[in-house]
Parts: sequence; C-alpha cells; structure tokens
Amino acid sequence: MRHSTKLWLLISAALVLLSVSAYADDSQLRGVWKGSLGKQDIMVCFDNGESGEYYYLHYLSPLQLGKKKGELQWEEMGKTVTGIWSQLKAENNELTGLWQKPGDPKTVPIRLSRVVQTTQKETEAEGYLEPACESDAYFAKLQEVQQKVVVGKRQNYHGIPYQHLSANLLGTDRVESIEILEDSEPTLAINKLLHDAFQKNIDSYFECKGISRFFSYSSSVDIVFMDKNWLSVREWSGGDCGGAHPFADSSYRNFDRIQGKEVKVWTFFKNARNSEESLNKTILSYYKPRKSPNPSDIEGDKECQEAVETNKSYKLALSKNGIMFSTSFPHVIQACDEDIEVPYKKLLPFMTEAGKKAIKLLMEVK
Repeated sequence: MRHSTKLWLLISAALVLLSVSAYADDSQLRGVWKGSLGKQDIMVCFDNGESGEYYYLHYLSPLQLGKKKGELQWEEMGKTVTGIWSQLKAENNELTGLWQKPGDPKTVPIRLSRVVQTTQKETEAEGYLEPACESDAYFAKLQEVQQKVVVGKRQNYHGIPYQHLSANLLGTDRVESIEILEDSEPTLAINKLLHDAFQKNIDSYFECKGISRFFSYSSSVDIVFMDKNWLSVREWSGGDCGGAHPFADSSYRNFDRIQGKEVKVWTFFKNARNSEESLNKTILSYYKPRKSPNPSDIEGDKECQEAVETNKSYKLALSKNGIMFSTSFPHVIQACDEDIEVPYKKLLPFMTEAGKKAIKLLMEVK
C-alpha cells in the first residue's frame, strides 16, 4: 500500500510539472499577437514576465495586463481587476488561453497568432530590444484609426469661415489645427502650411508614444487675429515623453492672406528679431506686473517682474489693436511668461517702410 501511495504521489507531481511546463513562459509570450478574445478581435503585447497590454479592435482603448512573479495567471490592471487571463499555452507561434470575469466561473477562449517577436531597434546602445508594447506592430491599428482627421463644425471669425481639425486620438490627448473655408489660391496655400504642421504634430504624438508607454502629448492651433489681409495663430504643444520633466511650448505664426505666405513680423522692424533699448522701453511701458492677493506669492511676483523687465527676446503676433510681444522663458520660470500688446501707432517709429505699409493696412481694418 505504501509503495502504491508513493507511486501515486510521484505520478501526481509529474503531472503537475507537465501541466505547468505546458503553459507559456515569459520568453514564449514576449512579442505582439493578434487574434480573438471570445468573438472580439484584439491586439496583444507582452514585454516581459510582469507587464503586457491589449486592446479590442472595435474599441481601441488599451488595457494593462499584469502578473505577479511566479504566478501563472495575468490580470487586467485598472482601478479594479476586470478580467483574468489563465492557462496561456504557446506553440508554433499560436497562443491560446482562457479569459474570465473575476468571481464568474464562465470562461471565454483566447486564440492568438504571433505578429512579431521582440525586434532589434536602431540605437547607440547595441543589443537594445524594442519593447513589444511600444512597437509599431502593436500600435499599427491604433495609428491607422488615429491618423484619420475629424472635422469640426463650421465657425466664423468676424465673418470669415473656418473649422477645427483634430486627429482621432484616445483619452485626453489632443492634436488639433484649423482650416480656413475659402477657395482662393492664397488661402489654400496657407491651409497647406497649417496642415503640414498638423501632420508633423501627429507624427510627434506617435514618436512620443514610441518613447514611453506612459506618455502624454497634445498640440493645438488657435486664431489670435484674422481679417481679410492677415492671420495670426498661436501654436501650442505639451506633454511628457519620458524626459526629465514634462514640456510645454508655444509660438506664433503670422500669414499674409493676400499673398498666401508666412510672414516674420520681426522683419517689420528696423532691427529684425532684436528688441533694441528704445523699442523695449516702449514695450515695457504697456506691461502690467502681476499682483497676487496671496502674500506667499508676492516674492514670486517680484521674480516674474524682474524676468520680464530684463527680457529682450519676444515672439510676435498681430492683434486687432496692436502687436503682441510674448516672452518665452525656459521651463523653470515658464509660469512668468507674459503677452504684452503694444498699439500699432506707438510702433511706427521703429519700423521699416515695408513694415509701416503692413501696419497701416491693419490700422485701416477695424
């Protein structure tokens, strides 16, 4: 009887080992997979033995997968566990398993085919393997959908029709631009310049996504001023692509709507791109220092005032009543940035003849 009991224990242990060994190990899982969870088509990635991700092709919102070291099942990670993946088996680039809702005995089959294993990525660090969950192969379907442009409602800026454009992104990220709704050749030329920048920002979004899975990236274009002769827009971009700190940057672009080309407003001035002393004194005469009601912020207000008053570098935009001179401080004091609007008439003495001609057109249109 003892011998038979010992034999049965040995057989049971062997069966357990065989069962465990039949399940896919980390190296077999690593890579990008495509297939189905029940009747739903999905894309899946596994980076290592502890993290993965997947999304439904009809839903396109990634769900995190996590596994504790030494365990066989994976859990959908969120505020709560929404699903459990178990009995994952890999053979001949096919992966099968079961999905079930926590607390529910009913299981749903998982059937996947390998799209790509980990790939070598060009980098200065030899031997670097691109994480599967940051690869183009995993994001291919997402990128295909997100590249589609969503057209906003027709709007008017003082009688001039335009509309917003946005990429079909997920979550809180936004990549947006504008398009003027007129068919003249100059307007079409300006729309092309704006659309080229729009596409570049979409590309930057995916570059950011490729650098860090826990990324964020947004950009926008807003009209600052527009009339029949001129257009000024503010471009902004910001996010976190895994660097030392998040980033944010804004700039202005100005367009001649008669000639259909971009214009550098600093060229209106005699000393292009250099705010010489007398001009800077004029600019600062229209600066209104911040006055915080909070006593603890007073020192910060003083620091910002000093930064603005010693600044001599500005980004320029046209506005209804004057030119907007905007500071562009580094990240550490970016909160001190100011927009200072100076009336056109006050700027005429500092301008070239071409600049005066352009400004007079702006002064005439009210």
